[in-house]
Amino acid sequence: MPRAPDRRTEQSSVLVRMAGCCRPSENDVMRAKTDDRVSVEKAMSRVLSAESEALAQIVACQSRADGTLQATRKKVRAMVRRTQQRLSRLHAGCEARTRELVSRMEQEAATDAGHPACENGTDTLMEAVRVVAAELTTPGSSDAR
Repeated sequence: MPRAPDRRTEQSSVLVRMAGCCRPSENDVMRAKTDDRVSVEKAMSRVLSAESEALAQIVACQSRADGTLQATRKKVRAMVRRTQQRLSRLHAGCEARTRELVSRMEQEAATDAGHPACENGTDTLMEAVRVVAAELTTPGSSDAR
């Protein structure tokens, strides 16, 4: 079965004729120029196609990156909101506990107001000794002897 002539085969036969002893016909020269022009056009077409494909992939990557960035920002906003809520609850708990402790201290201070304050405990000890002595020496006291 005969093979269809390949473009390269045609070009090489034209070149052989051009380089050989015979002068190529104008038809052969025009065909070679046309073939070269077609090859250049095809190459340029491939380059432009590859460039378009690359640009499309860049746009797709940018779109994915934007999506990832938006999702990340949404997660960060949610984390900030939860953290602020936790901090608010913590501050409220600390305030309540502080009020409770201050109230207890005020109550203790009010209760201790009837007793003399002492710097190093000696006054309180002396007062305790006087109370015990009074109980032991007072007639009618259950502990009196």
